[in-house]
Amino acid sequence: MSSVSSQYRFIFIVVFIIIVAFFIPSYYSVHALTISPARVEFKTDPGTRIDSKFTLINEQEEAKTFYISYENFDAKGETGTPNFINDHTGLANWISSPLSSVTLNGKESRNYTFSITVPKNAEPGGYFSAIFLSTVPPSTSEEGAQVSIGAKVGMLILLTVNGDINEDGGITEFDTVQNRRFYTSLPVDMTYRFRNDGNDRIQPKGDIVIKNMVGIKSARINANIAEGNILPKSARRFNVTWAKRDKETVINDTGSFIHRLKRSVNIEWHNFAFGRYSANLNLEYGTHGQSATATTHFFVLPWHLLLIVLILLIIIVFGMKHALRAYNRSLMKKLERQMGIENVRSFVAQSRNGHENSENDNDVRKLVPNVHHAVQPPPHRPPKRHANS
Repeated sequence: MSSVSSQYRFIFIVVFIIIVAFFIPSYYSVHALTISPARVEFKTDPGTRIDSKFTLINEQEEAKTFYISYENFDAKGETGTPNFINDHTGLANWISSPLSSVTLNGKESRNYTFSITVPKNAEPGGYFSAIFLSTVPPSTSEEGAQVSIGAKVGMLILLTVNGDINEDGGITEFDTVQNRRFYTSLPVDMTYRFRNDGNDRIQPKGDIVIKNMVGIKSARINANIAEGNILPKSARRFNVTWAKRDKETVINDTGSFIHRLKRSVNIEWHNFAFGRYSANLNLEYGTHGQSATATTHFFVLPWHLLLIVLILLIIIVFGMKHALRAYNRSLMKKLERQMGIENVRSFVAQSRNGHENSENDNDVRKLVPNVHHAVQPPPHRPPKRHANS
């Protein structure tokens, strides 16, 4: 039984080594190649030709051969990720290069040229393709087109053919992530969705202005810091964060209550915000400066921090009250020693009742010297002398 188990273990190890040996070199080969730039954008008229170039850098020590292929792409989902299509019509068919493969020595860098020939009957609008370089030669499909296989790295090409360009689009959604309304501190994550109903790419530009409950601007945030495009007939979602500091990720929210409270107070202190806020999204897009706006609201209530502040205020108020009472008691004892207990009590009672009108106030002020004279010994008077003495 043990011999059979050992045989299975040996077969598994051999198969694993073969798989690793087959895939790993291809992975490292393509990731050791750098292509620059990663994206190029062109605008041209029908019937024209564009000549351009790109740079390849072999990051490895040994020489490598890379094979060139071209593929169109459209939008994949709403994240801005390109979806490559094995459809060699349109732009993928307009791109040409003098070489079908390139060989680079170790650590070698070299420039390569390519051309885009736009047909005279090309429809106005956007066309999107990529130049790929792979460690495996492209195969030929049943339709006769080349299909790139294996790991590959590429450069995106965004082409606009001038003419009657449709740039319809707009904001379809703007809110906080998961429609959250209450926060204990910053950061506040927001998201908006932009729809492109035109026939060319749209790159919205603008910002999100955050205002507090009295209308004062608290922050201005770039709404498209990555300069992302929305391809025709698609939508894209953009995420924007309002934060005063880098986002603090709590990996393990365990520990004692005091420990968690201390951590929450620290986060709320360094990312403080309070009250109701409005977020105003203002975008411009297209060649004619079209605009789109949207607004959302949320609340920030740092209750952990406010709880600590409230406790401190209560301690301070009670401490001051206790200190004031102690001071009054000390003052009363001092007056009792100087004026006598009965006179002091009468003075205090008349003082408390004497603030209702000005006449009583005057009586209270007159009371002090009377009490003072009451406790003072009579003045020494010299004896009278008789006339005959």
